[in-house]
Amino acid sequence: MANPTGAAGRAAVDMLLQHGDDRRTTAQVTLQTELVIRDSTGPAPTGKPHTVKE
Repeated sequence: MANPTGAAGRAAVDMLLQHGDDRRTTAQVTLQTELVIRDSTGPAPTGKPHTVKE
């Protein structure tokens, strides 16, 4: 997974600035992530070619 660390940091700072000293407030932020398929991920090779279905 490619995690948006910059966006997460900005969201955290924005939440802190919005809520100030009111620590009782809860908020939820959903960030977009991206699945990165690399050659090093997945099961051990079986000798069969790999196919990707979209």
